[in-house]
Amino acid sequence: MNPILNITEDKAKIKGIINSYLSQNTILDWKYELALKELIDKNLLMEPTDENMKELGNMYLEELSIVYESRREGCTTEESSKVDMLDNDSFLKISTSSHIKKLLRHAVYSAQTLNDGIDDRLPSANNSQTSNNQENSGELRHYQTLSIDEQMIFLCDKFGNQGHLDFSTTTIAKRFGKSIKNFGLKLQPTLTRKERDLLLEIAQCTDITSVNRLLTRLYSDIDMNPMCRYIRLALSSMVEIWSSDSLVTADHNESWYRTHVYGPVFDNAFIYDKNFITKRADCISNITKEFDDIPNQRVDFILRNLNDDTDYLLAEEKPGVKGVKKDICKGKALQLAMLRKWAQYVGNSRISNLEAITCQWQGVKLQIIGTRYISQNRSISYNKGVFVVPKIVNNLASFAQTLAAVLSLKRLVYLNYRKINVILEAKRRHDIEFMHFQGGETDDDILFHSDSTAGYESNKDSNKDSNKDSNNDSNNDSNNDSNNDEQSVDFDLEEDITEALQNVQHDEDIITVKDWEEFVIKRVASRKRKK
Repeated sequence: MNPILNITEDKAKIKGIINSYLSQNTILDWKYELALKELIDKNLLMEPTDENMKELGNMYLEELSIVYESRREGCTTEESSKVDMLDNDSFLKISTSSHIKKLLRHAVYSAQTLNDGIDDRLPSANNSQTSNNQENSGELRHYQTLSIDEQMIFLCDKFGNQGHLDFSTTTIAKRFGKSIKNFGLKLQPTLTRKERDLLLEIAQCTDITSVNRLLTRLYSDIDMNPMCRYIRLALSSMVEIWSSDSLVTADHNESWYRTHVYGPVFDNAFIYDKNFITKRADCISNITKEFDDIPNQRVDFILRNLNDDTDYLLAEEKPGVKGVKKDICKGKALQLAMLRKWAQYVGNSRISNLEAITCQWQGVKLQIIGTRYISQNRSISYNKGVFVVPKIVNNLASFAQTLAAVLSLKRLVYLNYRKINVILEAKRRHDIEFMHFQGGETDDDILFHSDSTAGYESNKDSNKDSNKDSNNDSNNDSNNDSNNDEQSVDFDLEEDITEALQNVQHDEDIITVKDWEEFVIKRVASRKRKK
């Protein structure tokens, strides 16, 4: 374990680690948060006071200037612009932000837990309440030493039912609540910079006049990319609905919502990808057709891939509360069927890399629900988020947030498909390289009967003569040897798959919450221009 780094006594070492981080990364990839994480990994511990954070920030800026000067001549305009915008005011906001404080506090807390947790024992007590508190405290200390994946398995075993834990319906002990936020279950924005800027403009509108002024400018842009056109059309369509007060003056059925709200706000986001097609109006899901033990299910919205003919996103719709709970239960059952189908593609050992998602519309409210396996025999379900299409024009920030959610959902679903595809391609390349067809997880061309049908086997065996039996036995032995040989052929396939999955990313120019430092710099620069 590395010795503890002290901000007062180990300045040279800290600067060296920062310099190493900056030297090993491109200027466009420089982030103070990532440099801080490297320092924490090297055992930097310090109290997150303003004085300490400012001093650490100044060390970072000093090393940044040194490394930048050594690269200045070969810098692109974009790289130079990034460094030029990083002035003292903007960086002070970054280095003393709540996000940085949280990282530093967590590092100190983790160190204290490791040092004190083993020897910390509550005194024995006579009453049961004290005994329970002692047990809960010890359990929580053990839980906090686990990785995120191990924590999910722990909660599934403790609170789940038959290997499945539904976070949306199961009551979890409050002491575990804080850690669940770190599981990354909620949908997070994944947008391009142009989409983000456009949605920010929508969020800043306050009435029909300002929206119409924005639309006039947007429709003058003849080179707008498809997803920005989707945003523009969704806004234009909803302006007509808001102008008519249709959402506040009358109740509507499912078909009305589908035509006037779900179509422009939801469906249109998926029409630009040639590899996928949307199915509408009570189509039967292809997922349920795959399994004889699952009845066919009609679904209001299906996003289907044209290459493998598999459904990757399903949605149900109701104009009001009635029938929503039943739809959500149906959606969760379909999610498990989706994972079951995908396991045939990627194998049980890789199914935890995928997430099955369904959506539920209730009037103007969109609920996104996910299910995934956390181990080969444990699964969890959870709400990924709830978003609302406002009924009046005054809540345009809410509308922009919903459009951001739909775009992010689309990219998350496509990411699922890419993961499945790269795993399959890695397996097929492996087959060709080693001249060996592995087959799928299940042999669909072989018919099996239950192991409990002993009588059936006895009747079949009685019809065979002893010579045939002996021949079959020898054949079975050789077949078993052959099967064992097949199962043993791997040749680093798992490593190939792991490497392929690490390369699965969103398209270029996608920004997420991890780019928060860029947003802070732009915000400070924008406010300076207004003064």
